[in-house]
Amino acid sequence: MNSTQSKNTHIPVMVGEVLKSFQKVSSHAGDKYLVVVDTTLGSGGHTAAIMSTKVVANNKNRHSFELLDLDERAIDLLKDRVELAGLKVRFHKQNFRIQPSGLNYEPEKNYFILADLGLSQNQLDTGLGFSFKTDAPLDMRLDQQLAVTAADLLKLLPVRQLTKIFGEYGQLSQAEDLAKLIVHRRNTGFYIATTAQLNEVLKSLKLGTPKHMAKAYQALRIAVNSELDNLSQLLEWSQEFLTSGKSMLAVITFHSIEQSIVVRFCKSKGLKLGIIKPSAAEVISNPRSRSAILNLVTKN
Repeated sequence: MNSTQSKNTHIPVMVGEVLKSFQKVSSHAGDKYLVVVDTTLGSGGHTAAIMSTKVVANNKNRHSFELLDLDERAIDLLKDRVELAGLKVRFHKQNFRIQPSGLNYEPEKNYFILADLGLSQNQLDTGLGFSFKTDAPLDMRLDQQLAVTAADLLKLLPVRQLTKIFGEYGQLSQAEDLAKLIVHRRNTGFYIATTAQLNEVLKSLKLGTPKHMAKAYQALRIAVNSELDNLSQLLEWSQEFLTSGKSMLAVITFHSIEQSIVVRFCKSKGLKLGIIKPSAAEVISNPRSRSAILNLVTKN
C-alpha cells in the first residue's frame, strides 16, 4: 500500500496467481466459450483484473461473467464498469451456496469459478461488528435477511453450544471458560450486545490479544452465517462444471477449517488439488494475505 492509499482501501489477495490460473484455463479453452463465475464479487478486484486481460478484451464474444454477491452495493459498484467494457455479464444477488439461476453445465463451454472466502474492507466498514477494532453492535450478518445476529447467539445459546462455536470455529483452547463466563454474565443481567462488551469479556479471560480476539470474532461470524455449510454447498454444485477436465474452481481460504473442508472434499471426489501460497513480497505489502491459500481444483 502506498502513502496515497487509504488504509481502509481493500486490496484483493493473490490477484496475480488468480490471473495466471484464469489464463491457464483460457489457453486450454482454445476456441471454446469460457464462462467466468465469481461467487464472491466483493469489491470486484479479481473480476476487474480478469476483465482487463487481453484475452478477454480481444475475445468478448467468447467470454461471459456470472457475478454473485449478497451485497447490492458490491453489484452496483461494478455495473458501470461492466457496461463501459461491453462484456456479457449477469449479476446475482445471492449466497454462493446456491447454484445461480440460469447457470447450467454445457459441455461445449469451459468454466473458471472463483471464491474468495475472506472479508472485504467494505464488509469490515459496515458497522456490523465484524471487527474487534471498532465499537459496533454485534450483528455479523452478511445477509441482512438472516434472522439471528451474533448478539442473539450470545444471549440465547447454552454453554454447550457456545463452547462448540468458540472451540470448533474459533479454535480457542479456553472455549468452555469463555462460554461459561458469557452465560454467567447474562444470568446476572449483563447481555453482550456490542463489540466493546465482548472485548471486555475476552480481556477478563486474558484473551485480549489480537490473535485470540480475531478467533472469537471469526467463530461467531461463521456461526451466524453458516459459512462452513455454505462452502460445502458451493463445492458440491461447482464440481459439475469441472466435468470437461479443462475447467477450474479456484478457492481462496483464510483459515485451517475452510482449508480442511476443501482438502477433504477433493479427496472424497477424486479431484486434483493444487495449492498456492502468497509470495513473501505480497505478505509484506498486503498483510491480509499472510494466511491466504489459493486452492486450484480440477478434474483428474
